[in-house]
Amino acid sequence: MGRTHGEGIGKLVGVQALRGLAAMLVVYYHATQMVHERLDKTAGIFESGQAGVDIFFAISGFVMVVTTHRHWGRAGQWLDFLMRRLIRIVPLYWAATLLKIVATLALPALTSHPVLDPWHVTASFLFIPAWDADHRPLPLLPVGWTLNYEMLFYLLFATALAARMRTILGVSLLLCGLSLLSLLHPGAAAGQLLPALEPVAMLVNPILLEFVMGMTIGWCAVRGIRLSPRLAWLALVCGLAALAASEWLNVVMGTFSRPFYWGVPGAMLLLATVSLEAQLRKFLAGLPALLGDASYAIYLGHGFALPFVGVAMGKLGLIAPAWQPLTLLLSCVVSALAGVVVYRLFEQPLTTRFSGIWRRRRERLAGAVAEQAG
Repeated sequence: MGRTHGEGIGKLVGVQALRGLAAMLVVYYHATQMVHERLDKTAGIFESGQAGVDIFFAISGFVMVVTTHRHWGRAGQWLDFLMRRLIRIVPLYWAATLLKIVATLALPALTSHPVLDPWHVTASFLFIPAWDADHRPLPLLPVGWTLNYEMLFYLLFATALAARMRTILGVSLLLCGLSLLSLLHPGAAAGQLLPALEPVAMLVNPILLEFVMGMTIGWCAVRGIRLSPRLAWLALVCGLAALAASEWLNVVMGTFSRPFYWGVPGAMLLLATVSLEAQLRKFLAGLPALLGDASYAIYLGHGFALPFVGVAMGKLGLIAPAWQPLTLLLSCVVSALAGVVVYRLFEQPLTTRFSGIWRRRRERLAGAVAEQAG
């Protein structure tokens, strides 16, 4: 390990590109799933593409540390942090959820589960896990299950900021405690008391440890601690190899095995890209970084793009195994293009606008407090 002090640590191109890779892994996983379900039941599913979520969680822990560490202990920091997270997450997610409702009502043939339950819809908007029509703890927009964990992480992080405790240590202990609590199977116990609580209790999951991994890497980064280039390249290769091996070995994911098989390799990739920022920046500053910027829109929106690709290929009769590579390529390209368009035309302007409103509101509050103190 070595020490270097870089600039703009919250905007590392390598981390942005890794975020884009994570989004495309999830897209590819769902594309293979779509081909299997809609076009060819014999087609395989790229299960390891789910590891994109684990990479996202590690990056989330990293970003929360590097973007807030200068203000720890400052009064009101918890509120500013929480508002910024809500501005970043809520508008696009709510818009995508509304679009899913419209699509379910207007085009039920393109939706896998065309059933709308009032409580399920409400819980989906509020980031509360609830049973769907198939008794799965998934929101109306299925990929939104990850945002339930993100919101739990944000609430714990904001609580630590409000209590002015040692943020990384405090949040890490809470997350580790919740992970260990999963050994007691709280979902089953909650379900016996009140069935509606069972999916909520499923938030108690070892996957929370991946946020701890990311925060630890963030702690190292803000102190200028990096891997040497040789070790960083080794970590990069080993992380990619471990993810590939999990697919090749057909690993069956269990409650505690997922953070090991996918979380640790994801954290290795994150640590490697942070350490290799200077070497990777010029290669990743174009399309990879753009995909990273649009990764949230790609992640939330690809569920709308994939059915259209599947229906189009089916209508054209291009369902033979020989056409599957083209179907997968089109799925990825269409999902990426749609995500970039949504990011440019909707997400980025809306986030900028809401951020400006909150910044002005915060400044007025600070001015009022200063006047009262004076």
